[in-house]
Amino acid sequence: MNKKEFFEAVARRADVDRRTAKRVLRAVFSPVRGEGVLADTLELNERVTITGFGTFEVRQRESRKYHDPRTGRSRRLRATYVAAFRPGVPLKDRIRIM
Repeated sequence: MNKKEFFEAVARRADVDRRTAKRVLRAVFSPVRGEGVLADTLELNERVTITGFGTFEVRQRESRKYHDPRTGRSRRLRATYVAAFRPGVPLKDRIRIM
């Protein structure tokens, strides 16, 4: 499902027009600072928990060594932060029965 199909599916389920669904979903998911609640909250290093669905959080990846196949040399990746999602039990259970 692409973004357009997602907007349309949400609009049908919520019984709203596509423009309204698009506006609401952008308010939640937009990565642009000040537009998307989820990204703004994660940027503050806060967790977003949607009971029954899952938790969005920021995790730190430690620095690590890797092998560069082009040069044959070992290199080091710096530590970094990544967005992560941990599904809740109801979502896990629904996916398991597929």
